[in-house]
Amino acid sequence: MIARSENPPGEEPGRGAPRILLAFGHAIHRTGVRELIGRRPDLEVVAEAATAEEALEAMARTRPDLAIVESELPGLAAAEPRHLVAAPGAHHRVLLLVPRLSEDQLRKALRSGVAGVLSRSSDSAELFDAIDALCAGRSFVSRSLTQALIHALAHAPDAPAQLTKREIEVLQLIAEGLSSREISERIGVARRTVESHRGSLMDKLGARNTAALVRVAIRAGLLEP
Repeated sequence: MIARSENPPGEEPGRGAPRILLAFGHAIHRTGVRELIGRRPDLEVVAEAATAEEALEAMARTRPDLAIVESELPGLAAAEPRHLVAAPGAHHRVLLLVPRLSEDQLRKALRSGVAGVLSRSSDSAELFDAIDALCAGRSFVSRSLTQALIHALAHAPDAPAQLTKREIEVLQLIAEGLSSREISERIGVARRTVESHRGSLMDKLGARNTAALVRVAIRAGLLEP
């Protein structure tokens, strides 16, 4: 059954609040995410689904801005996330939650066209980071996987460019969303030094964001397309 969720008492969603669909086969997971989102009056859960079929129906009926989908959603294996991404009349983005992050899961997610991949074990802060990123038109990948990709990219013998230890450190902080000023304060170097590292990374990798980093990793053979 698909049911419209109620907003917590006294917390009306803000005007123009991003409209969110929750699609979870496990009711306890769906309830937990709904309660977390309920803490943010600027977000609105407009529908819930327990199967891929219900999710497609809810998307057509409520036209959400964002769909948070559990990778174990019943029927998803047959429908594939790409069907949820490209649902008729869709204008939403999809955040896929996985029980654990692996190269195989990331590869499948990227091929399906989802805008974000998040570990189900992520904390609430990272969940909101992912929601805010997708609602702002950006992509998002869990930091734990980003760290693994950066390490692999830096040490792969066939990587397109070898990164210095400092560049790896700066790249990790960029992937975490820190500004050049914040990075300079974190690692104790001048801001213009950080900007220099940033420029070098862009030249070496052609990666301006986390999604681009993943694409570079694929081209380097670290992940299969």
